[in-house]
This record gives sequence, structure tokens and C-alpha cells, in this order.
Amino acid sequence: MEDQIKQNLKKYIVEQFDISEEKLEKEENLYLLGMMPRDVVRLILEIEKEYGIHFTETELADNKLDSISNIVLAIRKHVHK
Repeated sequence: MEDQIKQNLKKYIVEQFDISEEKLEKEENLYLLGMMPRDVVRLILEIEKEYGIHFTETELADNKLDSISNIVLAIRKHVHK
């Protein structure tokens, strides 16, 4: 399941934020990939909609959603509640 989530997430980032797949393979931190805070918010809103989940204020405030791996772990945590 994690691999599928990760692939879907990467595909969305490539399509919506014009970040190359090669860049995604080298870097996981969304901000180091060149995403702006508004882009990350848009991504998080799309993830919540897609998976029917809601990230907590703590997850958002503590930058726990700043990388692809962290987002995948958070999705998994919410989906398996």
C-alpha cells in the first residue's frame, strides 16, 4: 500500500507542480524540491480529499508533512485508524 501511495503522490506532484521525476528521485523534501508553502497546502488539501482523511493541527504545525515519506506515513496512519 505504501508504494502505491508514494507513486500516486509523486505522480500528482509531477503533474500539478511541474517537478521532474528525476528531481523527485533525488530529493524528498517538498521545500527543497522548490515547492512554495501554498503548493504544499494545495497538496495536503488534495490528499485529504483523495483519501477521506483530515490531518491534525499538530501534524500541520510541526512540519510533519514536509517530505514525501512523512506524508506517506501520515496517510497510512490515518487510513488504518
